[in-house]
Amino acid sequence: MNSDSRARSAGQRQDLLLLAVISIPLLLVLAAFTIARNDLERQYVVPAQEINVPAGSEALAEGKRLARIRGCFWCHGERLEGKVYFADATRGIILVTPNLSETIPDYTSADFIGALRYGVRPDGTSLQPAMPSFAYYNMSDEDLGLIFAYLKSAEPVKGFTAEYRLMPLGWFRWALRRFPGNVADLIDHELPRPDPALNGSPAERGRYL
Repeated sequence: MNSDSRARSAGQRQDLLLLAVISIPLLLVLAAFTIARNDLERQYVVPAQEINVPAGSEALAEGKRLARIRGCFWCHGERLEGKVYFADATRGIILVTPNLSETIPDYTSADFIGALRYGVRPDGTSLQPAMPSFAYYNMSDEDLGLIFAYLKSAEPVKGFTAEYRLMPLGWFRWALRRFPGNVADLIDHELPRPDPALNGSPAERGRYL
């Protein structure tokens, strides 16, 4: 092999090395993005369960009490306006909870049950674990109906638009399972729900709540 051939061969190797140096990181980014997107856009089918939605001041007051016990105001604000729950570029995630005073009035009771009990939005995608639907799965239709009635009655206020966004670092953390997965996957949909009254004692009711 003459010097010209050796030079061309060396140049080709350098070109291939450069291509690999550029391509491999891009392929890793694309793979992480694709895994995260496919997981976040996965469709779930859950039972369409309509529940009774009570009316009257006593029902709304009890619904508000249950909503407070179960943390609705903690995550969505005292006026249910939503809030910036988590925003950290070093972890690659932005999470803004929705303005329930504006979103819940558009929900049917089946939409509400799908989200709260099964962790699935009306469009069939999963909520994320900041929304602890697994903690509501055991609640009775009656109690969820009370919460829904209260939330639907809340005065609309200006607030935040829901957002769950992964930045590039977040794509990798999701793909490596460093973030909790879809909340719909964390719920055993076959698990029987307990009787909220059980033997009717306050202690059992408190344990249920």
